[in-house]
Amino acid sequence: MGSKKEPKEESKKPEPPKDDSTSWLTSLTVAIAVFAAVYAVTMSYNLPVTIFGKRDVQNNQRRFVDTLGFNKTTPRINCDTGSWSVKNMKMTPVQVVEWDPEIPFTQQLVTWREPVILKNTFVTKWKALERWHSDDYLKSQPHMKTMNDTMIGTECMFSGFAPAALEKMGVKRRETYKFVNMSSDDFFGGWTNPTDPLYYFWYGRVEGALREDVNPTSMLWIDPSDEIAFGLYMWLSGVGIGPWLHFDQDHNFYVQVSGTKRFVLIPPWEYKKLYMYPRVHPHWHKSQVDFDNPDFEKFPLFKDVEALVADLVPGDVLHVPAYWWHHVRSQSRSVSLASWSQSGVYRKMRFGLYERDMLFDRIKDPMQKRAAFVKFVQMVATRTYGSAEAASEFFKSLFSQRWASLSHLFKDVESTADICPPAETPVPSVERLEPDVRFAVEALENCQTKWDMPDQGIGINRPDMQAIRDMEFGDYIEFVVAEMLPAEQISHFIDKCFSVAA
Repeated sequence: MGSKKEPKEESKKPEPPKDDSTSWLTSLTVAIAVFAAVYAVTMSYNLPVTIFGKRDVQNNQRRFVDTLGFNKTTPRINCDTGSWSVKNMKMTPVQVVEWDPEIPFTQQLVTWREPVILKNTFVTKWKALERWHSDDYLKSQPHMKTMNDTMIGTECMFSGFAPAALEKMGVKRRETYKFVNMSSDDFFGGWTNPTDPLYYFWYGRVEGALREDVNPTSMLWIDPSDEIAFGLYMWLSGVGIGPWLHFDQDHNFYVQVSGTKRFVLIPPWEYKKLYMYPRVHPHWHKSQVDFDNPDFEKFPLFKDVEALVADLVPGDVLHVPAYWWHHVRSQSRSVSLASWSQSGVYRKMRFGLYERDMLFDRIKDPMQKRAAFVKFVQMVATRTYGSAEAASEFFKSLFSQRWASLSHLFKDVESTADICPPAETPVPSVERLEPDVRFAVEALENCQTKWDMPDQGIGINRPDMQAIRDMEFGDYIEFVVAEMLPAEQISHFIDKCFSVAA
């Protein structure tokens, strides 16, 4: 394969993107040229670097408060109050299962592919369930004396990108959080203080004596290689904090150690109602919809979302299956652990579909390359969805779900005359394209199973598997279009160039 189509490697340890003032379109154009060499993009929270020039533990918090002009007597905003979704979204409780602490559970839960809360697992034997209720115990740990990259802010949902960059992308958000380094005394003195207007959130690897507090842990991963690849991470969050509505590509076996937390989990097949950001957008794998205050003019289908709800207490293990969307909010001072295991999707796409040198890759003329790609994608869609009409609906949906609400960013592109290949453009024959089409269809339909694992009944007839296939197909289309065209033309190409004749 040409390395140009290689997707960015997703790592579980967030690597901070820089907060610069470059526009999204300019940044994307640069990113397309170098993304084969850039792999450290987060799956979950994309933590930016500390915004100040040097790490100043004592002064960063003060400078943040001074910069934003916070009134220290102003109480935190309670985002559950007045939240449309909290009041109106149809939610069903997640299934709760009493487990045997001696029996592993990851393999069985992965086969179920549905969220479930397990009680009475091996986790109940952990010393952490007693010790981690104490702030004094946590802050006494040597590696936590300095809380690097602590997120503090005045809004309860952290999107994971610096606000200045978001403004350039057309996402209107005030500068209400920053990443700072603070002492453990400052962090633990503020995160549960009801008179402090700031929300506090910290995320890091479980190390030192804390690792001994959570033995055994091996049954938290599907395979020992997952523990080596991902590790175990701790989330410390004050009351009311949560990330933006998003999904992850891998399975998460999430442990609530101290405090309480609520997950709202939305199945993959609801993705059309969630308006995910394009794969080439820095907010990829997040919803464009504000969970608490949705804009129904832009996102009308969101009002019909149906979800599951999981209220976690200490000792609970929640399985968050791959590609299940989730909104999370701490209900109290909360200490939690995340342990990810591969779903197989990334490897099968990265070393399968993205690795293959397609026929259109070998065409030199730019317009002929586009024409060959369009025909290839039309053939894949028609084969996948059963008819030209169904394929056309997929393309319309891809634009309306991901790109329509961002159209103001592309208003300067007035014509598609120089974007879509003309009808008379030479294209390869169906016979020459067929091997690539067959490979792509099979890769998309089977991307949910690991290389070295049997199917285990996880077939493409399941609605969650179909949704994952559709999202991955859309991602692939966007990646290839992004390497063929300037960033400002991607939206118009997807909107106008894939119509399929019946």
